[in-house]
Amino acid sequence: MTYHLSLIKIPVSNINTSLRFYEENLDIKNIFFVETYGWAQFDLDGIPFALYEINKGGGTRLLGGSVDFHLALEEEAFNQQSQKWLDAGILDENKIHQGNDGFQFVELIDPDQNKLKIMCIKK
Repeated sequence: MTYHLSLIKIPVSNINTSLRFYEENLDIKNIFFVETYGWAQFDLDGIPFALYEINKGGGTRLLGGSVDFHLALEEEAFNQQSQKWLDAGILDENKIHQGNDGFQFVELIDPDQNKLKIMCIKK
């Protein structure tokens, strides 16, 4: 038996605001959007990544705080995006963090104060 990750989802208060934020700041394209159900979905290299408005069918998790997964970018893309996020002022503590394990990461804050950790993958 083999399990596969089938969906990552994040609660938001306003699907339109969050959709714009994620498209503009993560440079990802929406592949499925239904405003009535408060649902927007992206494809992250084969993994479905969704935003959902609370109590509209996607779930009831509270807004804000750290999400329970980390994203990763290869070093060149990480450096480019990190500078963009620093300039936009949407990083927690407005800095690039250095982990105890030597890896760099950022914590991006969305409009609902959800915190996404994005790791740097060195080649």
